[in-house]
Amino acid sequence: MKILKTYLYSSLAHLDFAKLSDEGIEALIKDENLVSINPVYAQAVGGIKLLVKDEDYTKALAVLNCNEYELLKNEYPDEEISEQIKCSNCGSINIFQKGSWIVGIFFLILAFIPFTTKKSTYICLDCSHQWKE
Repeated sequence: MKILKTYLYSSLAHLDFAKLSDEGIEALIKDENLVSINPVYAQAVGGIKLLVKDEDYTKALAVLNCNEYELLKNEYPDEEISEQIKCSNCGSINIFQKGSWIVGIFFLILAFIPFTTKKSTYICLDCSHQWKE
């Protein structure tokens, strides 16, 4: 068996596994439980692996790299289908969206701003009198 693709998240591995199963290609997901239980180990074990038989490798690679946007656009004209984002250099669909560190710093600073009130409101449970101290 050959490693077809590696993943950080098991949900993505299962989507591609289902796509291969629909095409009649036998596949196996390896190291899913280990990475799901402790994601820190993902880098150490090489992520969640999608394995296929040696003879099905090229067919499986073609199935996963197939972008059916034009086909779906013609089949479902009334529904809005967004085009899949590809690498502008090589056209690959195996991409990762990088987050902004500025937003992270903003929320980190926001987390350390104290949100306290200077006076507390007290309520007497016997007479329902309210006062602040």
